[in-house]
Amino acid sequence: MKAPSNQITENLENLHAPDNNGTAETRWCQLRNVIQSTALEVLGRARRQHQDWFDDND
Repeated sequence: MKAPSNQITENLENLHAPDNNGTAETRWCQLRNVIQSTALEVLGRARRQHQDWFDDND
């Protein structure tokens, strides 16, 4: 498994060069998508644990 910093660097390098005609919103969306996908790869999905409302250990 790669170190998280190496993985984000690699994914950012694979991001296409910014299009001069592209909007700032498009660039931010691309950056957001790279960061989100890298975080998902590195950290995985959150395991949700719902509180048992009727747990006897209150």
